[in-house]
Amino acid sequence: MTRIVTPEELQKQQPFCEKVREHYIKTKPESPPLACVRTYGCQQNVADSERIKGMLATMGFGFTELAEEADLITSIPARSGNMLVTGYSVTWVLSSTSSGAVRRC
Repeated sequence: MTRIVTPEELQKQQPFCEKVREHYIKTKPESPPLACVRTYGCQQNVADSERIKGMLATMGFGFTELAEEADLITSIPARSGNMLVTGYSVTWVLSSTSSGAVRRC
């Protein structure tokens, strides 16, 4: 089932987007943080990825195809067996304080 996000709900997200933007300005002032968004599956997953990329851009992220360059990696997986995972994303945040450390969110 598809749920429409209302303009009011989007407006409520803006303070959180701004907090993320401020965090990266403080911790990585020399360049914008980079996100790698991977999409697998149907056109709905592609549409979900585009929405996520729009929100990340609002937060000040640039984009890369190389996971090794990314400060944040998000994956929109395809249908898996009997479980439909459309709309579910797996996100890894790369730690800038420890080399190569990855945390799943």
